[in-house]
Amino acid sequence: MRKSRRVALTLAVLTLLGALSVPLLLKSEDAPTPHQTPAPRKSTGLILPAPAPRAEGSLRIQGVVHGDQGPLAGVRITATRSEAHQTLSELTCEEVLPHRRGDRREFTLCFYTEPATTLELLLSRQGEAPLYAETVTDEDGRFTLEQLPEGAFTLWAIDPRGARLQPGVLAGTEGLQLRLEGGVFLEGTVIDEALAALPQVQVMAVHQGFTRFFDVETDADGRFRIGPLPAGDYALAFTRDGWIPDLKGSWFAESVKLLRPRRLVGRVTKQGAPVPQATVQLRDITLNERGIMPPGSAKQQTTDAQGRFTFEPLASHHIQLDATQGEHHGRALVDMKTHDTQKEVVVELGPGAMLEGTVTDEAGAAIEGVRLLIQERRAQRQSVETTTDAMGHYRLGPLSLAPHELELTSPRHFPTGESFAELSPGTKRLDFTLRTPLWVDGVLVDEAGSPVPDVYVTVDNPPSEDTDDTLLLAPYEARSDEQGRFHLNFPTPGSFLLKLLDEPRFRMEELQVQAPDTKVRWVLKRGATVSGTVFDELETPMPGLLVRLSTEPPEEGSTSSPWPEVLSETRTDTRGHYAFGGMKPGRYVLEAVHESGAVERFVTRHLELGARQEAHVDLRLEAGWTLSGTVVDTQGQPLSGADVLIQSPPDSTPKWRVGHRHHAADPVTRTRSDGHFTLRNLPSQDVELSVTKQSFRLAPHLSTGGRPGLDSLHAHEGGPPVRLVMSRRARIHGRVVGPDGKPLTRFQLMREDVEHPQGEFSLDVGSAGSWPVILKAEGLAPVFRQVEVPHDTAVVDLGELRMSTGRKVAGRVLDAETSAPVEGALLVPDVEHFDSVTLHPYTYWTQAYTAKDGSFSIARVDERSSALNVRARGYLSRKLNLAPGSQEDLTVRLEKGARVEFSVLDARGQPTSATVFLDREGRESSPYTIEVPAEGLFVMRDLAPGAYWMHAAAGEGRLESYDSRRVQIPASGGVSIMLKARSEGATLELRVRSPPRFTLVLVSGEDSWSREGYDFSRLRERSLPHEVSKEGTMTFRNLPSGKLTLILISNDWRGSYREVIDIPEAGTVVRDVTPVWQAIRR
Repeated sequence: MRKSRRVALTLAVLTLLGALSVPLLLKSEDAPTPHQTPAPRKSTGLILPAPAPRAEGSLRIQGVVHGDQGPLAGVRITATRSEAHQTLSELTCEEVLPHRRGDRREFTLCFYTEPATTLELLLSRQGEAPLYAETVTDEDGRFTLEQLPEGAFTLWAIDPRGARLQPGVLAGTEGLQLRLEGGVFLEGTVIDEALAALPQVQVMAVHQGFTRFFDVETDADGRFRIGPLPAGDYALAFTRDGWIPDLKGSWFAESVKLLRPRRLVGRVTKQGAPVPQATVQLRDITLNERGIMPPGSAKQQTTDAQGRFTFEPLASHHIQLDATQGEHHGRALVDMKTHDTQKEVVVELGPGAMLEGTVTDEAGAAIEGVRLLIQERRAQRQSVETTTDAMGHYRLGPLSLAPHELELTSPRHFPTGESFAELSPGTKRLDFTLRTPLWVDGVLVDEAGSPVPDVYVTVDNPPSEDTDDTLLLAPYEARSDEQGRFHLNFPTPGSFLLKLLDEPRFRMEELQVQAPDTKVRWVLKRGATVSGTVFDELETPMPGLLVRLSTEPPEEGSTSSPWPEVLSETRTDTRGHYAFGGMKPGRYVLEAVHESGAVERFVTRHLELGARQEAHVDLRLEAGWTLSGTVVDTQGQPLSGADVLIQSPPDSTPKWRVGHRHHAADPVTRTRSDGHFTLRNLPSQDVELSVTKQSFRLAPHLSTGGRPGLDSLHAHEGGPPVRLVMSRRARIHGRVVGPDGKPLTRFQLMREDVEHPQGEFSLDVGSAGSWPVILKAEGLAPVFRQVEVPHDTAVVDLGELRMSTGRKVAGRVLDAETSAPVEGALLVPDVEHFDSVTLHPYTYWTQAYTAKDGSFSIARVDERSSALNVRARGYLSRKLNLAPGSQEDLTVRLEKGARVEFSVLDARGQPTSATVFLDREGRESSPYTIEVPAEGLFVMRDLAPGAYWMHAAAGEGRLESYDSRRVQIPASGGVSIMLKARSEGATLELRVRSPPRFTLVLVSGEDSWSREGYDFSRLRERSLPHEVSKEGTMTFRNLPSGKLTLILISNDWRGSYREVIDIPEAGTVVRDVTPVWQAIRR
């Protein structure tokens, strides 16, 4: 992700308003305004027609708004209603975008794929849900919305103390009870191309679910803050006169940069003469921070009589221009950042490539409707597509002469394609014959014989042969049309099992079919149903809640699967209603979950359904208790934007919920500007709190209001407010300048893009130790620094880091004995511990591999790099000193090391496989890991001479253990090393008493694992094997005498435990372990 000195656009889940740099336009202290019907908006004629005048009525909605301490006065209540074919949330993509015919998704799902259209609508304020009434609650929290027509409305309750959205409220409703929730804040900074703050930018937040607009303006520092708003997905539009508007989602986590508009003027020519009426397509081919081309970036113009065209406004991006006329094509690439806008871009037309032909089946009959898609074979793929006409004819072009890939697809035929290394000018005739697979055609009907549309049918046992034909027809699934018809293709005859895919209306039954068969009739059975409404503690329907239906968990001792099956999931509609259908008779678990920040409330019902039972089950959430607190640093200063999380107690999750997450990330409550947070409706009396914030870690021993845990604080209902104290992590500061000494405002630090007007960066590190700092900037040599951090809260200032254009290092790598070229050798300038197996992941910026002839070339090497590290399989690593300046004719000769043969025997003396680890004595380097096969020797020629400690681990599922040995590797000659599994030794019986689930490692010696977690996977590979009894006792056999280290890691990676165990030469050691957990720093 990009970062700009940690200024981010964040979606903050807060409970109170705090100080706004720019206030939300709706204020609770505003006087109530009578409802008035504004004049209808005049249509621009560009996209949406003008809405019809709003209807008025005589109905009203009455209710009460509640807070933590009871009814709330002064809360602004607004009623809006989405209008069909008018409000953005009620439109489909195809209704707004003619070129997306058949796309019936909600238009809000096309916001970011069609940003130009979205911005045109938002900035002209089209498509907003009309406001019907507005008022403010009285001193008793009561409100009345009047003069409403019949129908359902969406109510918005917005106040500095929180926000609430309640859709689906019918006009005429009395006694509605609304509890204000924490709400969300949208905040961030807008900057210009020079990274300077941009004031007076109009920021519009649009609720995507119910299309309401909220407006603010950035302050003198370019900051904006909107909220509190009801939770939901928001689109943000940014605009200011003289700048190109931008569109972002509320999840966007970096400063918003507005660009000055630029103009591109060009001319299309053919043999130097202007070409009128040529089509010019402009595509923005700039890759974004995720390495993909931005969507919706194509524009099109037609040249005038002089062959001229103009595109504006354009951002300072990389642009591709493609011009076509007749059978001619031309292309030009333009970097708008450096392009002189006063100069014309000339696109010269030349003969393009045309493809033309006919598509037929194996009998020679023309196939209509075959889709042909041709794409250029390059990173920024450009595609052209067409379909065959009634005669099976197609024509594609004009195309560039670059390499292309052509794909042909037809619903009832095998797909095919063609690859073109290059295309030639002119028309190429290319006919295709599509093969016909075996068909299964069927119809889905209900028990009354009516067709059932929109059902997905999947093949449970698709063809298993790994052939081209099998793969061409995958995936084996279909969707029924309006007449209930479905179609499946198969490569070979056979019996196949059809199943319904995620279908809540009918029983999940199966149907055996024989391919081919074109007369399948599948009668779907409704089965039992369960439906109802989810209410909160005030008896108010809860929209948008996840409801899950699972099978009842099996009883203890059952031979069936220990985990229940989640049959279906849905979300409640605007009126809190849910429904499931198609269930077989049986016992089920019905559960709904309500998320509010970090707090999750569940309501669960166990039920038994008969064959055709229609059950009605309402679910009611129970009220919980409220916990407030603050997050501060060690100096007592409040920390805003810290994420407070609730840790679930060990083994507290019911079986029917295990393994089924309903969110991609842990739910959090984010602190406001004064560090305050509130957690409402906590379901259990005890709660374990943790908190995360970039550059900080929680200090439980300094926190108050509860009992400190490993990396958390335990609070109890009725206790005092909590105070969570966070200490600063260690960090490395620096300032990057170019060869001229001026700050570099854009560069990469490790894998992150950094932008800062003074070239400053700050890198958080986990703890004390040695840390790499690697910098990269366009056109300059990467810089690598290894930095020592003395303690866990240290701030290391590197001062000024000057980047240079670097120097070229090139040459050849040869075998020292034969002078033969060494292919695939790896060369890296100045990397510590190069003889280790693994390199730092960012060294690819400076590394190179030798070609077949042993040659290599590294274009930009830092002037300070004084050595070149070389490594190749089968050779000893070498470090070559580099003289100052360019080195373009180096010869590196690599020598082979000693021939080292490894073999492994089991306890009976038979060859077996094992993993062997070699640790260099006295060197902090990664170990060599060797997989010794059972059928023979493993030979190495690239072990550096010296002393090593050798360990071995048996293969998966085997219980052999091996002695650790010290071996000496010579510089040359041969060494044979044989390891044999132990057949005798002591036995260790280990029982661990601990509520959290954990992972166990037992290794030879006194391993000094640092509890940082980075090396735990290495230790697991070396762990001694064991068997586990039904009672949970772990037994290790044939152990060597001496010291063993036991390491436990909790499965949530929060705690670790380490203990050294003395093992005698023989006998049985019984050890009961009750771990005292220590926090893992992550």
